[in-house]
Amino acid sequence: MIKIIIRYVMVFAAGCAVSYQLSDDIAFYYRMAKTMGGQKDAIASDTAAREAILSGQAWGDFIQTLDQAGKFILSPGLNKSSQEIIEGHHYLMNLLHSSLAMIYHHGDPNHAAFVTAQDVTKRFAAENPDAIYAATAIRGDASYRIWGNVGSITYLGFMTSNGGFTSDNEGKRIVANLNNHEMKIEPNGDFGLILSPERPLHATNWMKQEADSNQLTVRQYYADWDETPAQVHIERIDKRDEPLQVNAIDMIERMNGAAMFVSGGARMIHELIERDVWSSPPNTVSKPHLLTHLLGTGDQMYSGGHWQLAADEALVLEFDKPESLLWQIQINGSWDESGDYQYRHTSLNWGQMIEDSDGKIRFIIAHDDPGMPNWLDTSRRAKGSFTIRYNQATRLPETTTATVVKLNQVQAMFPGDTPRVSQQQRTEIIDQRRRQIARRFNPIGRSR
Repeated sequence: MIKIIIRYVMVFAAGCAVSYQLSDDIAFYYRMAKTMGGQKDAIASDTAAREAILSGQAWGDFIQTLDQAGKFILSPGLNKSSQEIIEGHHYLMNLLHSSLAMIYHHGDPNHAAFVTAQDVTKRFAAENPDAIYAATAIRGDASYRIWGNVGSITYLGFMTSNGGFTSDNEGKRIVANLNNHEMKIEPNGDFGLILSPERPLHATNWMKQEADSNQLTVRQYYADWDETPAQVHIERIDKRDEPLQVNAIDMIERMNGAAMFVSGGARMIHELIERDVWSSPPNTVSKPHLLTHLLGTGDQMYSGGHWQLAADEALVLEFDKPESLLWQIQINGSWDESGDYQYRHTSLNWGQMIEDSDGKIRFIIAHDDPGMPNWLDTSRRAKGSFTIRYNQATRLPETTTATVVKLNQVQAMFPGDTPRVSQQQRTEIIDQRRRQIARRFNPIGRSR
């Protein structure tokens, strides 16, 4: 019988004015779950765990924990509109979808395997629409071989960490960080990377393992959404993996961890949004800052804020073009889930945006299409947040101007030679985005 090591930490998308990467320490969620619904006694032994499953208690406790998430979304104190409550339930389903994949099915650090945590059906924690996020649980005392091909991706980053963004682990920290620009890559794009406590003599690329390492996160960022994604694989090299087994104690631990990902994660992320985003004045922009204390990659700085606009208003953001390996902007809903970047124009990266003739970059956050480039569609939400990321920047904008204007005044905010965007052109842009996202996350279907 294999006892799962419940130390699986998920570190993913950075977002909003703070990093909002949903990193979850299953040990934390499990400790919370064990104190609820009688589970404390239910898993004291394998016999008790079997009885809990066969009697229906384990399943009932799983449902009860999920029910608490639903009640949280309905809390009157959150002051959410009816539409926001509906979207909140969709948000919980996204969390559940991810938790089943990441925690229930792949929560065992003894069997490392990369899993995609966020995509178009798992949108939460303001994940980057330009990214593919993958992660696996690891053991700090183990050695791993990672290999693959970088494809044509602009940025491929590896980060090991301890603890989780939403966990109670005060010792959470980034253990090591490495990206493709710091690695030796073969001319055809192939690479190899060793993750181990001590550096082997033959290792060209190496990341040091430390005793408290329990998570490996891989980020790859697209510039052109038609780029060839990186292929990344992992295997343990100091010990052969044993076959997976299913037993009653493991089953309950996995179920509790997955349920608490949804219930505890939703509550904690909301509290962070309220503290670090909604507490600031609306229609303003924070200064770029690092978020390594929240396990945001040290390669990246973050900025953002939140909008609050009437039906006929728009928010125009204006700043100098930064010097950065990559940078992007996106808008998010009131639950900090990314906008619908597949079917709406809710994000732009450095390869998609237009620079004006005066050297300025201007973005328009508006409910309706202003007929101008660099529009970010609010999906007719009266309020929401926006995120700006700068990866490996050598020069950041000194100031960002944020101006609320009437929609019919937007064009006057741009130089006269800024090109207009027709409805036909906008439709073609959306159709292209839809096809590109379908290829990225579902390469065998929905590509037309």
